[in-house]
Amino acid sequence: MNRTTLQDQLLTEQQQRIQRVRQEHETWLQQHISSVTHAVTLTFNKAPIRAYMNQFNQSLTMNSPEMLEQYSEALKRFGRALNRSLFGNAAQRHSKSILMVPVFEGLQKSKTPHIHIAVSVPDDRSADFEEKVAAAWTAATPFAGYTDTRLTHDNLGWSGYITKQSVFTDRQSIVFDAVMLPKS
Repeated sequence: MNRTTLQDQLLTEQQQRIQRVRQEHETWLQQHISSVTHAVTLTFNKAPIRAYMNQFNQSLTMNSPEMLEQYSEALKRFGRALNRSLFGNAAQRHSKSILMVPVFEGLQKSKTPHIHIAVSVPDDRSADFEEKVAAAWTAATPFAGYTDTRLTHDNLGWSGYITKQSVFTDRQSIVFDAVMLPKS
């Protein structure tokens, strides 16, 4: 087997693994997507992230595992704050919850990560949802950047869009430890 053929074979195998991971993520998401009402994007502000990273002697990058853990924790705080703002004390007392499926994007080395979220909000709780998202994100992390909140009318299109970067076979793009599923 010549070198080009081996390189082609390895590249093809890698592309197949990437496609399989992306398909697994999209398939899982589609199980929960039918009730999604809103498409939310949360961004991070680079300046406070860099200031945080500069506090350490070790070399952190925007996408290092330590920083991804910081982002995941911020996302969990965001979910709790948003849920509380929508349901008040019922969020904790009666386990009321929105559907929230967050997906990391921008995990490549030169990119700044951001988060796309598929959210389902009951009609009677959707007033001022955009403002509640912004307030919850600002309260969740000093790294908060801007938010973008939109009604979604094409849930399958949104699930495909937010999983388009699910290309890392060694990382989960769906932030499963921050997923919120309403209790039936």
